[in-house]
Amino acid sequence: MKDVMEYNDFTGSVRYSAVDDVFYGKLEGIEDLIVFEGDNVKELNSAFKQAVEDYQEHLKTLERRDACHPMKILM
Repeated sequence: MKDVMEYNDFTGSVRYSAVDDVFYGKLEGIEDLIVFEGDNVKELNSAFKQAVEDYQEHLKTLERRDACHPMKILM
């Protein structure tokens, strides 16, 4: 599994917590803190995509369209 996920030009970091037995991550390259998690890879992928879509909708309501396109980062 990669340490990053990509969807709609957004990148999400991925980590695993052995203590909590859960995968988790956050959207990278944005000013806001948006996190997601899942008990397995399938749930993590779904949560990541939902986080991106929810964030894009939230930005539209705030009229922050310039922020809808994240900064490109190299990992």
